[in-house]
Amino acid sequence: MLRDARITLQSGNYSAARSNAQAAIAAAPSNGPAHVVLARALLELGDGLAAEAELTRARDAGIAIATLYPFQAQARLLQNDPVGAIEAADRAAPRQAAYARRIRAAALALLGNGAAARADLGRLVAEQPRDGRNWTALGRVALAIGDVGTAADAATRAVALLPDEPAALTLQGEIVRRRYGLVAALPGSSARLHAMLIIIRR
Repeated sequence: MLRDARITLQSGNYSAARSNAQAAIAAAPSNGPAHVVLARALLELGDGLAAEAELTRARDAGIAIATLYPFQAQARLLQNDPVGAIEAADRAAPRQAAYARRIRAAALALLGNGAAARADLGRLVAEQPRDGRNWTALGRVALAIGDVGTAADAATRAVALLPDEPAALTLQGEIVRRRYGLVAALPGSSARLHAMLIIIRR
């Protein structure tokens, strides 16, 4: 069950990842890795409060807290606590630096320092140009501060690297909608249609 949870999380099927992780926890409540996978699925689904609770359970089950800081940062950000998000991101382990920088940049943008956030993410994509999550983060921040050109380029690169990733597809759909209207943003593939349905519901 934990293996299934990890596979569905990696594939971007976050609802299935949540269900699979919950099943793994039901079978073994002290399964720390399952709590981490559940927390990560909840983060992708936008539930920061529930994700933070799962991170606490993961820590109580023996997961090293140093590995949880980036996820805690994202949970704080989803709860509209950018200062807490930055504090947690700054405590992330070196191997999780890219994840932490993405969250830190989003928090900076939320605090009104979008230019600094865009600049740091620009450096990050230069350092790691094959990571679509970095491009998605850059596109999201650029769009938030009105830099549609940078956002569009970043979204194109993100989708090329992560063609089935909901966050990248949703970003691309939002940019097309802003530029050309909702009808022009309607995609052909089922994955892109799913991303657009998320936008339409907002």
